[in-house]
Amino acid sequence: ELGKRISNPKPSVKTVVDDPAVAAAVIMGDIGYELLEHFALLCVDIKHRLKSTHILSKGTRTETLADPKEIFGKAIEKGASCLIVAHNHPSGDLTPSKADIDLTRTLLQGGKILQIPILDHIIVSNGDFLSIRQTDGYLWNS
Repeated sequence: ELGKRISNPKPSVKTVVDDPAVAAAVIMGDIGYELLEHFALLCVDIKHRLKSTHILSKGTRTETLADPKEIFGKAIEKGASCLIVAHNHPSGDLTPSKADIDLTRTLLQGGKILQIPILDHIIVSNGDFLSIRQTDGYLWNS
């Protein structure tokens, strides 16, 4: 555990999260090596500086709960201007599931209504990551 944390230092609060690799680095040490799925939230300000991170749920080996009410509630509570959501895939396969895509779509719609944009949905596992925005960017254009 110490070796993982030393080799993957966590960026500090106020770090500009302007790239999926930075977002993944923020959360990797917290959930990237877990054996159960975890869902996390990165709250950022209008200039994309990290305000806070939150682990919102811990699930099973194959799924976790991601409640939009809790996600946006935490964002409002923390005064976030934008959000990045993230979860891990304990299997090591970074491919987004249908449920991952559906959740992303739902959160994008909620973000538009609440004027709290979702900047990305990151999947992490064993030191690697995938950005749903980079791989399925059409979701942000619809």
